[in-house]
Amino acid sequence: MEPLSIRLDYCSHARDTHSTVAAFTTTDEEIEQLTQRYRTYQREHHDRLTNAFPGVLETLDELERRGHPMGIVTSKSNEMMDRGLEWVGIMKHMRTRIGMDNAKLHKPDPFPVRMALEELGYEPHEALFLGDSPHDITSGNAAGVISVAALWGPFTREQLEPYAPTRYLERITDLPALVDELQREK
Repeated sequence: MEPLSIRLDYCSHARDTHSTVAAFTTTDEEIEQLTQRYRTYQREHHDRLTNAFPGVLETLDELERRGHPMGIVTSKSNEMMDRGLEWVGIMKHMRTRIGMDNAKLHKPDPFPVRMALEELGYEPHEALFLGDSPHDITSGNAAGVISVAALWGPFTREQLEPYAPTRYLERITDLPALVDELQREK
């Protein structure tokens, strides 16, 4: 049986920066100023504030051992995405990395998910997209992949249910068993 392609988030994240800061101001100039302040803060404090969720490293090691190619689709800049992947020690597992800088459209649009699938050489029905936000689930569903809601992130099951993920996962360590189950169903 062919390995499933897997995309996942290694740490929690907020909505895209523009949408987040736009909620606090009204002018484009203020949005740009707040965005720059946020990015400066993020660069200065990133390492102190970024950690892998429990079980991530072992789970990714196991999925790689089983031959499942993995990638990441994130709204972070490519600089911060790569920094985070290196910092938590999982860059080696990512065969493709789609960040804000190399996708012309961003989540919740399906474009970055489809871009990752193309780079991995997989069709949507062959892939699992694991994410912890409404944008993740919406993007995955629109791309036609199996969307899995990660319940260890900032959103609860109740907050993610309206976006209709295919599955829910309580812990990252349950991902290999879910992949096995999905492969048996094919």
